[in-house]
Amino acid sequence: MLSRMKKLFLILLIVLFFPPLLTVKAETTQTQESENSIAALVDGKPIFWSQVEAQMTTLNMMYQNLSGSLSDEEIAEKKLKAKSEILDKLIEQLVVQNKLASLGFIVTDEIKTQAEESYQSTVKVIEDYVKKSYPDISKEDLEETAQWILSNQGLSKESIVESAIQNALFDAYKKQIEDETDRMDESAVKAYYNSLYSEQKESFSNDINLYEQALLSGKPVIFRPVETRVIKQLSIPFDDDVIDLINQLNAYGSKDEAEKMRMDQYDRISAKLNQTMDRLKSGESFDALIEEFSEGSDAVNYVSEQSTRFSEEFKNAAMSIETLGQFSEPIKTAYGYLILCWDATLEAADPVAFEDVRADLESLLSEFNRNRAIADQKMQWLKEANIEIFEDGLK
Repeated sequence: MLSRMKKLFLILLIVLFFPPLLTVKAETTQTQESENSIAALVDGKPIFWSQVEAQMTTLNMMYQNLSGSLSDEEIAEKKLKAKSEILDKLIEQLVVQNKLASLGFIVTDEIKTQAEESYQSTVKVIEDYVKKSYPDISKEDLEETAQWILSNQGLSKESIVESAIQNALFDAYKKQIEDETDRMDESAVKAYYNSLYSEQKESFSNDINLYEQALLSGKPVIFRPVETRVIKQLSIPFDDDVIDLINQLNAYGSKDEAEKMRMDQYDRISAKLNQTMDRLKSGESFDALIEEFSEGSDAVNYVSEQSTRFSEEFKNAAMSIETLGQFSEPIKTAYGYLILCWDATLEAADPVAFEDVRADLESLLSEFNRNRAIADQKMQWLKEANIEIFEDGLK
């Protein structure tokens, strides 16, 4: 069985790397609470300080670790701010929940099934992460540890299912908003196009990195200052454990040992590299090999003669590929090898034609309008709600 300290450590890791697990509503049982523990009333319905404290568990652990670098007063101030923000969020959730109920959004059997699946998925994420840290853990201890972690976050099956139901109802409301905001006025889209063009021309002309980062973001690019190659990347990396060990050796000052290990790893993966090159030369799809080896890592980059974000070796390899669709010789990186493929060319454009980006602009503008409409509606609901906050618990 895992020790309490190990379980607490897992809570911290899970919260840091899987923050969606904390979006669910903390469990509370009104009959177990006294009036003195009420943090707020929303249209007569209580929110208890126990709900706030449940979501403070991990933050309290983090603040405890900061005790050497921050004064007690600074930590107390940070805790107070965090509790206030958590309470505000819980109030907003309850206001939305009450409003959706009054608007007649119904919990269907499909929503109930999806909510149950959400709970099972949450438990699986936790169990998978525990198994990664403790691969020899027994099934019984794994299940017990997962439930312990949930409990220490103030969560239960009932609270997770209820939260998933409320999220589904709010998604249904957002779909209604989408239907109302998806109708785009062409003049608004053109105004957005012109505004974005002016903004990008000024910023991209002064900093090529901003241009390349905009391409990487997937958002519409209206001004392309230079001809740019779309470069796909096939990674042949060291094992993750080896990379971690090399980093640890460097962190502890054992740079010679780290470098020796790195050289050894190049030799170890050379056979895999040679096999990959042979498969490419025999005509296998570059995309298929990316899917096989790169494990979802960033597989596309944007490179021009003016690029400054890359090493000289990477840039030269990308720009020296002679024919569209061809690939480079392997490039040695700090943690393995890269093979590059010239996939496409983006011609310089001042500006990109409106029709070429119209659909993307409409989608972005629709999303902006939808988010603004939802935020405005939430604000209106909060104004209309009868909210009473008992601030003694913040002291």
